[in-house]
Amino acid sequence: MVNQQLIDYIKNQLKLGRSEDVIKAMLKNNGWQEADIEEAFKEVLGQNIQQPQSSLSDSRPVYSSSESSFSGNASEVALPGGLDLLKQSWRIYKSRFWTLIGIIIIPNVIWFLGAGLILLLGIKSEAEIEGLLIIVLAIIGIIGFILFILAGAALFYAVANETFTIKKAFREVGEKGIKSFIWVGVLTIFVLLGGFVLGIVPGIIFLIWFAVAQFVFIVEGQKGFNALLRSKEYVSGRWGKVFWRMVVFGIVALSVGLVSGGLSLVIDSERIFNIFLSFINVLVAPFMAAYFFSLYVALRQTQSELVNQPVKGKKGFFVFCAILGLLAPFIMLAIFFGFRRFLIFIF
Repeated sequence: MVNQQLIDYIKNQLKLGRSEDVIKAMLKNNGWQEADIEEAFKEVLGQNIQQPQSSLSDSRPVYSSSESSFSGNASEVALPGGLDLLKQSWRIYKSRFWTLIGIIIIPNVIWFLGAGLILLLGIKSEAEIEGLLIIVLAIIGIIGFILFILAGAALFYAVANETFTIKKAFREVGEKGIKSFIWVGVLTIFVLLGGFVLGIVPGIIFLIWFAVAQFVFIVEGQKGFNALLRSKEYVSGRWGKVFWRMVVFGIVALSVGLVSGGLSLVIDSERIFNIFLSFINVLVAPFMAAYFFSLYVALRQTQSELVNQPVKGKKGFFVFCAILGLLAPFIMLAIFFGFRRFLIFIF
């Protein structure tokens, strides 16, 4: 007998505009057997529920359900607009609010304990922190940092799979490997830094190419450079369109920054301001993750021919860029001191 929970989940995902391929990938990553998944799909599709009229197997957008604001037609492959991505992100944010907030608030609670301890002891400056208190605050900071990494990964998993509870999201991080998740993130950072060493334009190009690499790893299981290269493949041919959708994201991030800046003018205490800033970050981080996931789903669904193909890009150049990124601080220092010596010699 087909699992009713599985049937209900598939119905919900189809109504939200997700394709069969993406749903199946997430279910497989969650431990469901392929035979059970196929049987459940037959049961669901046999009930003739309202769902998108296309899937990743054809080259059309699938954001056409009644609950999705994404749109497209059969004659062209089109990405949803920036505002549509924001609406989809907001839907994910609202439907998963308490789970996503519960995940991201965990490391902040640890840091709040440290800040609260300082306030409780009436410490007004760093010079007053000494002895055992230094050790206690260092331990709190280390635990908070570790939990921050784990919570960041769990947040991405929970955004990508609406069935996950807080506990399940953290368990998934452990089962799928936090090292692989971190490695994709570290590679992305170093490659981006290497791109900016080559120039502003290469850096911006890389930023767009590798925007969804983390979700490529989470949903498709592509690791390391393969996750970056698959992200690049999804963007290829539509770089400009993705750029403008990233601009929309940038406007949202800038707006949050302006709000934070306004709070700094109103709140006199730096510590209280930092607490408010952390609170804002807790509220905003899940929405930002939801936006990039919505962008990933849109890119994947409108590049259907890539879904089951091996990654074809070559890693060599990007390995070089990652090495440049690793050496970037030393390169910047060398340029700075070289320029300084040049000025001293001239003047």
